Amino acid sequence: MLPNSTLSVVLLLLLVLPGIFFELISERRRAAPVETSLREFGRIVLYSMLFTFIGLLLVAIVKAIAPSSLPDGETLLGGGRKYFASNYRQLLFGIGLQQVGALGSAWVTNSVLKRRPGAANIKPASAWVHVFRGSVPPGEIPYARVVMQNGDVYVGAVKHSSVEIAQSDRELVLAPPLRYKRNGEDDKRLPAKYQRVVLRGTEISAIAVAYGKELVAVEAKPRRGLRERLKALRAGGDWVSGILDR
Repeated sequence: MLPNSTLSVVLLLLLVLPGIFFELISERRRAAPVETSLREFGRIVLYSMLFTFIGLLLVAIVKAIAPSSLPDGETLLGGGRKYFASNYRQLLFGIGLQQVGALGSAWVTNSVLKRRPGAANIKPASAWVHVFRGSVPPGEIPYARVVMQNGDVYVGAVKHSSVEIAQSDRELVLAPPLRYKRNGEDDKRLPAKYQRVVLRGTEISAIAVAYGKELVAVEAKPRRGLRERLKALRAGGDWVSGILDR
């Protein structure tokens, strides 16, 4: 039956809320396979029915213990808006109690499943997030040697990396000391005037990562002379090349 009033819409949302909640917190416990919308919707409906029943069971227990704290079901269905207006506190308490039981049972179920042997805490993040952010030692920054699909190689400090899971949406930004190697040629240092290299995730074949101290001197300021900038870039480039070629 389609909802025909505001109350019906609210009750419908409350009915499916436990299933949606359980689905969201379950994503960190299991891998999310590629599936159809119909299958995902069916699973949410099934979860909602299960946890809603548990919530209603809690309401029934409280009703048996303290009948006056909750509205009478038969009178509520027959009384309509007039009964709701005079007993809205009891009705809201009953709805809240049912949701506490439903959402609480969903949370407890997920917590129990996470403690099973072999269960994992899965976070929807790419390996880039782990390597370029989560695994960086204190006081150090990541340096990357990036091999492109066409054979070109870029080396530099990782200034920024996208967090998107889809590789087509990722970008990697390298900062000085910058080196590059064309396919079949010797490696070279990029001129000091180039301060960033932006690489698209879809064009990257492999990445080697090392961690080290940040070479602040390489971030040349405009007032510094070209000789000082080249000297800093040369020293930084040799150091980065050394730690990545070991």
